[in-house]
Amino acid sequence: MDHEEHLLRLEKLIAIMPSCRTDDASVNSAELSDAEDVYKWLPIQTQDEFLRIEHLLLDDGTYKLLISKLKRLGGSDYKDCIKRMLKKIMTDNVMMLFSFSGHKGKKRFCGSKICDALLGAVQECAPDASMKEIELKVSIYLTKAKERVIIKEKKLDN
Repeated sequence: MDHEEHLLRLEKLIAIMPSCRTDDASVNSAELSDAEDVYKWLPIQTQDEFLRIEHLLLDDGTYKLLISKLKRLGGSDYKDCIKRMLKKIMTDNVMMLFSFSGHKGKKRFCGSKICDALLGAVQECAPDASMKEIELKVSIYLTKAKERVIIKEKKLDN
């Protein structure tokens, strides 16, 4: 995605973003209009986009719709589901900003609405997997984001 496309994407996100009020963090469904389907804004490419999507997911309908769309990605097992869903949710560059529990100066992914939606979707796709197994795989996948970025950069250089 080039710079102009990125700016256009941000402008669209800002346009649909309901005004933030300090006294009420909830999102009015009527204000969301077509933003209700945050799935179309994925993958998240910046920290600002992450925060905007996080805010939109405060709406229960939007949150449930995201889970429904993520679980359709499926996978051969819970590990494959996690990989496919995380690749759809955000780029490796954004994943590099996070660790599951917020260690090593990174932002905490666990506890975000995006993480909750991911965990919920994986549980529905792979009901036999324990939450501990799912969380561990998400943690590992986030940790390896830097390796994936380096590999992609090397491929581009060749």
